[in-house]
Amino acid sequence: MARDSTETRRRILEAAYREFARHGLAGARVDRIAAAAQANKRAIYDYFGNKQQLFDVVVVDRLVAGITLVPQSWDDLPQYGADVLDYYAADPDRVHALNGIIIRLLRARKAGERRFEIWGSGRPVREWVYVDDAARVLVESLEGGPQVDPVNIAQKQGHSIAEIAALAAKVLGYEVELVFNTRYPDGAPSKILDDRRFREKFPHFRFMPIEDGISRTIDYYRSVS
Repeated sequence: MARDSTETRRRILEAAYREFARHGLAGARVDRIAAAAQANKRAIYDYFGNKQQLFDVVVVDRLVAGITLVPQSWDDLPQYGADVLDYYAADPDRVHALNGIIIRLLRARKAGERRFEIWGSGRPVREWVYVDDAARVLVESLEGGPQVDPVNIAQKQGHSIAEIAALAAKVLGYEVELVFNTRYPDGAPSKILDDRRFREKFPHFRFMPIEDGISRTIDYYRSVS
């Protein structure tokens, strides 16, 4: 019985991890977790309490896994930090949509697949910023002195999930059919930030073009795969 309980708990944690990664805490559903784990909802509440408590356990479980699986190098902490980042970044379930699509596209191309599944309709629009741009903004913000009010790192420009998937495939030179699995929910139809205050504070800042950012992100994932 103890063995069965341990196995059920493990399946619940794995299913919950993927559910939270795809839908967030607010969008995650306990019934989907139970179905994916081949367990009943009552078992989830018995083992973990409520959805928030299950989320907390999943976060701690994944953090411990990362610390345990990544070789520790206390003599070179910057490298250890980079290794931890690479560990988390290499799993499409741990990253945001664009990164996850790139990781899965790379794997699909390597496997010679001719169809590529996208979760949802592909219509939701999201705003993307390349990590180097975000870092530049932070540096310039520090150099500009103290500030109290928050400022969006924003372009007020977005691309749909379908657009960025097609663009990533184009950059890869990968001729593949995009298939949209509408059994997965889309989430909010649009997430684009207002850039008025950003432009007031950084009037001359220029963001990297989306295609260049995708190309560099592809190069990064190739380097860590």
